[in-house]
Amino acid sequence: MKIAGMPTSPVRDLCMYNLFIGCALTIAANLTFMDKLLLRMDIDLGLFGTIKGVMFLIPAIIYQFLVTFLKRARRDVQICAVSYFLRVLLPVLLPFMAMLTDNRKLLTLGSITLLPLGMLFAVIANNTLMTIYRKVIPQEKFNYSIGIINMCLAMPTYLIGLPFAWLLDKLEHLNNFDYFLVFGIAQLATLAFEIPAILFIRKVKVPYSATESIEKPDMLSPYRDPKLKLVLLINVLHRIVSGLMIAYITVYFLEAVKFSMTTLLTISITLGLLSTFSMPHAGKIMDRWGYDRFFIIITGVMLTGFVLFITLGKSWFILPLFALFCWDCSASPVGSWLNMGTYSASAKLANQNDLNAAVAAYSICFNGGLSAGLLLASGLFAISGWLSGGTLEERLHTYFLLTLPFFILLLGTTLYFRKVNGKEA
Repeated sequence: MKIAGMPTSPVRDLCMYNLFIGCALTIAANLTFMDKLLLRMDIDLGLFGTIKGVMFLIPAIIYQFLVTFLKRARRDVQICAVSYFLRVLLPVLLPFMAMLTDNRKLLTLGSITLLPLGMLFAVIANNTLMTIYRKVIPQEKFNYSIGIINMCLAMPTYLIGLPFAWLLDKLEHLNNFDYFLVFGIAQLATLAFEIPAILFIRKVKVPYSATESIEKPDMLSPYRDPKLKLVLLINVLHRIVSGLMIAYITVYFLEAVKFSMTTLLTISITLGLLSTFSMPHAGKIMDRWGYDRFFIIITGVMLTGFVLFITLGKSWFILPLFALFCWDCSASPVGSWLNMGTYSASAKLANQNDLNAAVAAYSICFNGGLSAGLLLASGLFAISGWLSGGTLEERLHTYFLLTLPFFILLLGTTLYFRKVNGKEA
């Protein structure tokens, strides 16, 4: 199967795999939909950060103990296929659980169990894919190819998500049982896209060295590498600010600003499409400029967008700039470019012999940083209640003000990375 403008196999097969995986992940991996589900389940708002924090932290820790086993299995393709299937399947159980009980304690326990389990298999799948990319993608066009692959992964999620968001808005009047039934059936429907995805990933042939299954990876080597350890630090700080924003940005626009799900998803989808189609160009820029200059510009623009939001957020012309430059620090074009940059840098700058250790380090920093941000969000949300007025909008504005130092620290770290490793990165 040949697609015009798409790289040749195996990159082509990886693009098609990610295209169908993106369809399968439309609901299960979209935090906007998960937030809506948790709100409908009447989960305590103050626990949102905690639930998401556990969802990202525990899988990252568990993965560290699985690295050696996964490496010695020499079954990257099979591991990736099975893990993504389970990643989509497990969250499907949550709306069906909500159909059986309205006990908040049980639903909270279900959320804090099923969502982390799904994320565990997401971590395994994502990290296995990273090792596959490093082994089969030509290094001279590595970032550009990663950009195209990420574009294929993100595009269907946004395109399919909008009709479902519109449907949820139209069905808001349904009783809880019927609402959760529609939600669960929609998740099951997306699971069907796993079938063509598996057919494409099976075509990818991954080369293995003779000693690869024997050598035990040095898990600390990435933290000793002068280039990688700063990339990992940038990754941690980026994920912390992402967690701080993800925890309450959806709540802010749904509950304080009173956006509908359709409006909010339209914004998210617009940002997603802009991010998706710009990824190959961002990859070219990284190949040309190097990571050091790229990181500084990206984090500077992100900080600018956030400052505009907390100072002039009620002005109608600020929202588009905030959305493009920052939003939740991951879904915006600028945030997604930084995600892609730290992702590709962690693989490309790693020594081939330490690739599995570098992937594990990236994972613990990515998920650990995001978890730290989400857990910190619950604390900052409590503090904002002591410092602000009585309305939710005032409290959330104070909350966002409290997150500003973390954005500044992120920019400062990229400046230090430029100073220390600029000529080499």
